[in-house]
Amino acid sequence: MVDLHNNKIEGQLPRGLSNCKDLEILDFGSNQIADTFPSWLRVLPELSVMILGSNHFYGTIDDIVGVTKSVECFPSLRIIDLASNNFSGTLRPEYFKRLKSMMTKFNTTGQSISVDQFSNFVGFYQDSIEITYKGSYMTLGKILTTFTVINFSNNRLEGTIPESIGGLVSLRVLNMSNNAFTGKIPADLAA
Repeated sequence: MVDLHNNKIEGQLPRGLSNCKDLEILDFGSNQIADTFPSWLRVLPELSVMILGSNHFYGTIDDIVGVTKSVECFPSLRIIDLASNNFSGTLRPEYFKRLKSMMTKFNTTGQSISVDQFSNFVGFYQDSIEITYKGSYMTLGKILTTFTVINFSNNRLEGTIPESIGGLVSLRVLNMSNNAFTGKIPADLAA
């Protein structure tokens, strides 16, 4: 886990994070990072949670899944929070077709993503992350693997909402508020 949320970190995300093959949780939320979408993280096999909200990220999210079909794209990603940045452009349908970890139907039980092996130290350490949901911060102590979130709110995204989001059958929270989307709500979201 790399948790540096709620600081005053500037600059870009360190590209060396792409070497952290066992990284499960990346939380740089609420900083002052000015960078483009870190598509280079898509190769991390264990990355389940990526919190980049409330920063100064900019540009499109064009490369969220990459252009090559041979490389898996965020194979374990369950929570992605890009809220309150400066992302712009449209969302292409193929973004969501490659998020396989959100396309599997789960039952209501699940394991939690937490680093309990540190409990032998003085005191007790437990992972927690903060996500923004409908303008409020939520702190999640233990994150169930069945809890899936896409939060692209408070950006400058436009165009239509892709129908392919309906294929993410395990998605629990979808927040795309405060953007410039047009068109119809995809019918598959009600399925």
